Amino acid sequence: MSVQNPQQPGTWRYCGNQLLRWRTQSGMSREELAAATIKAMEQGVRMPTPRLLEQADDLLQANGKLSAAKDYLKREKFPPRAQDFMDREVEAISLWSYEVALIPGLLQTEAYARALIGNHSPPLDDETVEERVTARLERQSLLTRKPLAALNFVLYEAALRGPHVDKEQLLHMLEHEVAACPSTVHVRDSKLTDSPELALPVPAWSAFVQYAATRRS
Repeated sequence: MSVQNPQQPGTWRYCGNQLLRWRTQSGMSREELAAATIKAMEQGVRMPTPRLLEQADDLLQANGKLSAAKDYLKREKFPPRAQDFMDREVEAISLWSYEVALIPGLLQTEAYARALIGNHSPPLDDETVEERVTARLERQSLLTRKPLAALNFVLYEAALRGPHVDKEQLLHMLEHEVAACPSTVHVRDSKLTDSPELALPVPAWSAFVQYAATRRS
């Protein structure tokens, strides 16, 4: 039964399909090439590796037609489900974000991003983790690019109490908050959703952040 993976990059799916066609034409089984790994690549779930393409080209006598595909394959910076959003984000002139559990990617430190991405299920290989961490940090150029985008971040209290939120992460967010609003930081009690917000002077908020960091167990 053919399995379609429309979320995966088109180059992966096309290359996998060609691998399947050449293998079928030669009468070779998946087990003779690499069993489950080949199956995932033929279905477009995994990116065919350059080494496998070269070996398959030789075994299947494809005369360079398979190995040539390696020049067109690349790892995607973001998971397929997020690719469309990332394409829009880079062009955004305004962005509103509301998060209830996690710090938004645009405000994450490298350590926080690495902790989340490294804890992916199923696990990611080290190379993919590094590429995705780098890509997430590169997104933050939106915070300083010219012309500036209008950005608004609303975080539920639980997002600030997550296990990976440390002093560095809190201060990192403070820097961006202050950059957007240099005189005050706005806080609202999560238990009183209709209450007015509290406007704190930056020095007072900074002192609170440092105090809170020392109180974490």
